[in-house]
Amino acid sequence: MAKHSTNTLLDVVGIPANLLAGFVAGAVMPVAAVAALAAGVRLLTGKVPFLTRVVPDAEGERQLVLELVTPEEARALWAEHKSSFGAPLDKLRLEIQAMAEQAGAEAPEDE
Repeated sequence: MAKHSTNTLLDVVGIPANLLAGFVAGAVMPVAAVAALAAGVRLLTGKVPFLTRVVPDAEGERQLVLELVTPEEARALWAEHKSSFGAPLDKLRLEIQAMAEQAGAEAPEDE
């Protein structure tokens, strides 16, 4: 009888553990696949794929341009893009922080 209860307990604990393992695998595997593709391209060509710029098409929609560049060029391009992403991300972070503070101030306090 004790063996049956142990198996039931392991089954119950196993459900959230399997859910978490599936979530982590689903989040990590696409990133690992892209990294493996980039490593394969670098191994074959000596260059790395990089999204160099955004170009509007005839209808006014934005399109990303993927180019093969040397690792040194990729570092320089990343530094350039990193500085252009900094200001919008800081603005977004401040807006989210302000909304969280406002929601905290409006929440009723439990006594």
